[in-house]
Amino acid sequence: MPVAVTVVNPLDGTQKLGFTVGSGVGGKPTWGTLEAPAQREVFVQHPVYGEVKVRENFEETQRLRRESTWWARDERYFMDQSKVSRNQLLINEPTAKLSGSVI
Repeated sequence: MPVAVTVVNPLDGTQKLGFTVGSGVGGKPTWGTLEAPAQREVFVQHPVYGEVKVRENFEETQRLRRESTWWARDERYFMDQSKVSRNQLLINEPTAKLSGSVI
């Protein structure tokens, strides 16, 4: 069943409706969860997707994840904010240093 979420752009604060599709058969994630206590899931009828699950107060969950010290923030936006360098990888680079022998 599609899940509708409100996604807040951290650059300008604009909001948009997004959809995710998941089967949920994997059980609880092994990496943990971080969700706002006020977040709740509500079923609504969408004109295109039919019945979808909307996560109300998802923007609070996004804020908690943004401010968390342990939640992974490997998206490009957060990497740019924390000044993590992303060197451009080049295939077949002649100056590449290999750590092991190539056979």
